[in-house]
Amino acid sequence: MKEEHFGYINNIYRSNIENTFFLATNEGLFYYNYVTDEIRITDERLRGYEVKSIFLSHDKQWYVATNHGIFIFDSQFRYIDLITSQEGLTNELVNMVIEYKDYNILVAHGGGIDRITKNKENRYTVSSILKEGIVRFIILDLN
Repeated sequence: MKEEHFGYINNIYRSNIENTFFLATNEGLFYYNYVTDEIRITDERLRGYEVKSIFLSHDKQWYVATNHGIFIFDSQFRYIDLITSQEGLTNELVNMVIEYKDYNILVAHGGGIDRITKNKENRYTVSSILKEGIVRFIILDLN
């Protein structure tokens, strides 16, 4: 691997770029090209934040769960928004983001579970649905 400080790896995901994985690390979110052995940061805004997980929504937006809230990017990984406690997130230590029915986003974090809804103007509303305990992940049974 080339010289890019990425700390330790939390998770590995398939990326939107050929021959490349996402590396979710304690120092940011990185692209790793396994053919050229190159590593590069996906977006400088993520450098230094611990990335726990990433999720691609039905409308092709990337939700990046970090220790500073949720970063949102478009399908080409261009920055869209950041959701933190200022926007109503109960806890900024986000472990996982997943899409639920009606395209609501569920957020597992260090203080329970929040739900994010997005209106037609792409404005986000955050509401808490579980206000206790550390939630590391969510498994949905839609049957």
